[in-house]
Amino acid sequence: CEDAPSVYNVEVRKARKEHKCSECRGEILRGESYEHARGIWDGEPGTYKTCQDCVDLRKWAEAHVKCICWAHGSVHEIVRETFHEYDSDCPGIKAEAIGKMSAIRRKRREAVST
Repeated sequence: CEDAPSVYNVEVRKARKEHKCSECRGEILRGESYEHARGIWDGEPGTYKTCQDCVDLRKWAEAHVKCICWAHGSVHEIVRETFHEYDSDCPGIKAEAIGKMSAIRRKRREAVST
């Protein structure tokens, strides 16, 4: 990928308070595991918190596509675009990806309202 960070650290944490997922924009609830990534991109520091559902989506995408170049904060968009391109080679894969992303948004929205 072109925009690799010059410094990068990722760790899995357990939320002690609520956070917002950098990918689906849903809530990461207290007690949930999430990915905490920080790094320096083009000289600028960045921190990203990703819910486990979005981490799973990213891993699913990486397992189904030879090369997917994702960036923090835009995994859903990149997955949608990538699987749109692959749908002719593997019919139904785009619909499966969209279904996974919809389920994440629905779950995260429901978690906030309960």
